Amino acid sequence: MGLDFSTEERLILNVARDFSAKRLSAASHDADMLGTWPEETLREMAHLGLFGIVIPEAHGGSFSSYRLYYNVIREIAKTCASHALTLLSHSFASHIIAIFGGSDQKERLLPKMASGEILGAVAMTEPDSGSDLASIRTSVVPCEDGFLLNGHKQFITNGGKADVIVVLAATSAQNPLFNKSLFIVEKPLPGFTTGKSENKMGFRAADTSELFFDDVKLSKQALLGKEGQGMLLIMKSLQSSRLASAALALGIAESAHEEAILYAKQRKQFGKPISEFQMIQQYVADNETELECGRLLLNNAAIKQDLRENTEAYSAMAKYYCSETALRVVSRALQIHGAYGYIKKSPIERHYRDVRLCTIIEGTSEILRPLISKYVCGQKG
Repeated sequence: MGLDFSTEERLILNVARDFSAKRLSAASHDADMLGTWPEETLREMAHLGLFGIVIPEAHGGSFSSYRLYYNVIREIAKTCASHALTLLSHSFASHIIAIFGGSDQKERLLPKMASGEILGAVAMTEPDSGSDLASIRTSVVPCEDGFLLNGHKQFITNGGKADVIVVLAATSAQNPLFNKSLFIVEKPLPGFTTGKSENKMGFRAADTSELFFDDVKLSKQALLGKEGQGMLLIMKSLQSSRLASAALALGIAESAHEEAILYAKQRKQFGKPISEFQMIQQYVADNETELECGRLLLNNAAIKQDLRENTEAYSAMAKYYCSETALRVVSRALQIHGAYGYIKKSPIERHYRDVRLCTIIEGTSEILRPLISKYVCGQKG
């Protein structure tokens, strides 16, 4: 399947792995308990070049392959899912601008996003429209020398911290699938405010905020791509974002699995390690098998994406399977730990809270199943 990384890619992956193990392992627990924004370690990630992982070298980044990007997300998520989600959201915005932005937008923003000087986010979800993006109410109307943006976005990762936000907004009252456009909103702007960061069950060190737009004046240069193409560009970009989300889920689950194996070898009951009990062995076997299937699905989709093939169905399958698998794996890992997995000092407890979001973000499992089915029936019907 062509799974070998180049020497340069292995170097970047090792940098991410070492940083995750040596720096995030010490900071992740406290950041989660306090729900604090981990500014220092995020700055270190940026200095290592990880914020430019999907940005081409021509614009200051280090993009090599999508498969490398997803595996970097995996490595970060193994230690701290909040850092991985922050990087994912920033990279989502970077990716959209890198692929669909104009030359001026790329030259002006991408080098600063690659260095971490500015942070990115993507704003789609609203209070009354989560999966149903066609029904968004945030709108843009033309005005002299630009546009006026009005609306309310909710549950935006990096929303309260980002300097550059890619916003999906309606530009007319016509067909809801072809009346959306993307705009680059840069802070600060009059009329643009952010709400408080949400107090979440998991991913507590990641920022999730509301955004409010009240007659925000945007220049004509803020339009990203062509007017009316917003839904098309978002759906194309979601192929990559969903695979990154699959990698995020896998990283959390792999860490929980490794913790469970270590615990099972050390924990003794009835005079022997619980790893010798048949039921524990079944849990470990199921986890290992399902994780390996998830890794193969993710890598297969990533290879297709690197070959510039359409990965819409493959990214949906990988995101659906990896996120649902992660739920099962972490649940079994907690069960192996028993009461020790339920207390706050256990990393399993944090993984259990974090992983629950993975079947919701970037397309719920309920949304992805029909998409996969339509692909199968269209191909084989």
